[in-house]
This record gives sequence, structure tokens and C-alpha cells, in this order.
Amino acid sequence: MFVATCDDWIRAFMQMTNYRSYLCGGASGKGPSKHDLKLKRAMASLDGKKIAQALSEMPGAEDVCTRVPHLEGEELFGSVKRKLDLPIGSEGDSHRPDKVNFSHPRVQTRSASARVQLQPIPEVTSPMPHVTHVQETDCNVHEWHIARISHKAKNKCHAVQAQTNIRCKMVIAKGGKATAAPTYKGERQVPTFRGARHKTEDFWFCPDQIARCVMGPKRGHVLTRPNIPDIWPVLVGTDLTRSEIMELEEAGFRLQAKTAMSPRRLFTTSKIFEPVVWNYPQPAHADKVPSIRGGKTVRRSPKAPCEAHRNQWESARNVKAIIQAVKIIPYPGLGAVITMQSGVEPDQKVYNVTLSNFPSCTCPHFVSMNGSSVGKRGAYVNCKHIYYVFRFFCKLDFDNDKFMHAPTLSFDETKKILEAAEIIKTAV
Repeated sequence: MFVATCDDWIRAFMQMTNYRSYLCGGASGKGPSKHDLKLKRAMASLDGKKIAQALSEMPGAEDVCTRVPHLEGEELFGSVKRKLDLPIGSEGDSHRPDKVNFSHPRVQTRSASARVQLQPIPEVTSPMPHVTHVQETDCNVHEWHIARISHKAKNKCHAVQAQTNIRCKMVIAKGGKATAAPTYKGERQVPTFRGARHKTEDFWFCPDQIARCVMGPKRGHVLTRPNIPDIWPVLVGTDLTRSEIMELEEAGFRLQAKTAMSPRRLFTTSKIFEPVVWNYPQPAHADKVPSIRGGKTVRRSPKAPCEAHRNQWESARNVKAIIQAVKIIPYPGLGAVITMQSGVEPDQKVYNVTLSNFPSCTCPHFVSMNGSSVGKRGAYVNCKHIYYVFRFFCKLDFDNDKFMHAPTLSFDETKKILEAAEIIKTAV
């Protein structure tokens, strides 16, 4: 009864705070926030202190929680009025204080002691380590893996619930957005007027609980079903968010963590980087600069570098980034795609910086600038992430290497950037 009462009170509290957030201008129908996920994790731990702390950090808690919660085992504090309200100097007045404060531990009753001894609360520990960044791989689609289904897809869950033996039939995509869910490609029997035939299709399942959806009984018309993996691979391009990772972990899916590596080590271990740079066939016009980018004519500004370039160059000092992966663009292309994690927790973002004839970045600043400034003389300015690579990994000079401020680069300039990165990685 105590646990059920706490759960009902917490649900009512979350509804009140969500409604207050909606009245204050918050969006309705959004997924669980970091405060909601923290509260769920605290509830699963059955620790009163963690639950009280998570409740105090919820939005609007200062308006709802007006009293300090008392946890079992802590001391009680209070005050008692000791005399009547008398004017100062009255005959009935005395030197005794108006109120007296007291503090004493909570009385442990026999019934409470017996209840605790007979039904001890087990210590809840996490069955697997928490993963903050997931390693994406080129998965075998015929095996179990985590992928993202389009928000326009109407696929329903193929699982059969273990207890009711009824198909789930829930739509996988939730909230009108692409959803990460377990899937695999298999065969099933399709009845026709000539008899049953085999059909290959993608089987999708709900990501809310692995025991209910993925590990349910096998349906009769499913011909193949792979074994459940211990560590679930994630398809390249899924790009799981922090909340999606926590939801999958709470559902029982164990994901592979990504190991962060330094940029020098990544450049050093790249076996195909050396032949790309040194044995790349020299084109006829290696110094020719492309004049078209994104269908618009671009030109180099004779006034570069300008003040905007200088500001972004200096902003690169404040970038807190970790290089996670380096992918070399194969022949006939020339360049590299650097995946970096920028920012500090909990506002970390992952961006891709491309070093080629057309330098680019996936950060919002560069995307906005690239859409509005390309084709305008002197308006193109690289973002701080591109300058971060140029300054600290390629060791380019701001005033002498003026080509790095241009929207397009020639073959020789691109090769110089890659060779500069090759020299940096050897000086470990």
C-alpha cells in the first residue's frame, strides 16, 4: 500500500507539473524530458532520498512542494509555543522564550521493525552499464539490430504477447517522428489461391519492452527468426539521442558503447589515408578553383580574411570537442569526413566536418550560413568547427593560408590540408 500510494502521488505530481508547463507556454505531447527519466530511474531504485531529490528538481516543484519531505530514519525538527500572547512588560510575562525548538529521532515501532525484518527491500543495481554514445555499425539486416523507421511508415508490431498470445499491432512510429526500434529482415508465408508462398519483408517491433515484444512466441507464418543478441548492434545513420538510449536501456536492450579516440590516433591508424594523399593521381589543372557551389557562382573575396573570419577563428579556442571517427573519401574523390562530439554534458552534439573541395559542417550555424550566403561576395564564413580542425589539427596560418576562408578549394589546397593533418598525427 505504501508503494502504491507513492506511485499514485508521483503520477499526480507529474501531471500537475506537466500541465503547469503547458500553461506557461510549453509544448504539449512531447516525449519524456531528462527530469522525467531521472524520476523514473529514482522510482526504480526505491530510494526515498533519490525520489525526493528528483521531485525537487522537476519544473514547477517550488510551487507544489511547499514542505520539506521527511524521510524515515532522519530527525524531526519543530517548534512549540510555550506561553500566551502577552504584551511586553505584562505581569504574566516571563523571561522564558515564546517558542522552543526541539529535535529528536523518529520513534521506531515494533511493527515497523518486524515489517522491515520480514520483508527487506533489496538493493537495486543496474544490470548493465549506462551507455552515453552508441557505436554504429554496418549491420546484417537479416539479424536483430536497432534501426530507425520513418515517421510516415504505418508498420505495426509483429510481436505476439507472451501472456495473451495476441499480436501487438501497435504502430511503431510514435509522435509523428522517426522512431528507433528493433528489426530484422526475414521470410513469412503468404496464402494465395495457388497455395502458400514465401515473402521477404522487414519485421518491426515495439521498443518499449524486450521481453514482451521481441522475445514473445514465434508466429506460425514466420519462417525465420534470428537469435536474440547479447549486445544489440545499431545501424549506421540511426543517430540515437540521449533520451532514446535511456529508453532502450530501460526496455532491456544492451547497446555497444563508442570509445572516444584522439584525432592523432585516428589519423595514425588510418591505413588508407597514406595512399590517398601521396599516390593520388595528379589532375591536369590541380590549381583550378571550382566556381560553382550548390548551383550558385562563388568567388573569392580579395579582402579575406575579414572581421567575421577572425571572430570564428578565435571562437575555435572555446570549442570542447572529441574526434570520434575519420572516414576517408575514396577515389575519385579527395578529402575526409571527421565526426566530432562538441560541447559539454548534457548539451553535447555530434557534427560531421568535411574537408574537401567544398568544406562543410553539419552544425546549425554553417547550415544557415551556407543557405543564405553562398553566391554573395564576401559573405561566406566557415563555422568554428571547421576552423577548429584547421587551427589545431592542420596547423594552418590565419593570415598566410587565406585559401581556408574561401567557399571552394582547389586540388592542391585540399591536398595541403590533408598533408598537414598527416604531419600532425606523426608528431605524437
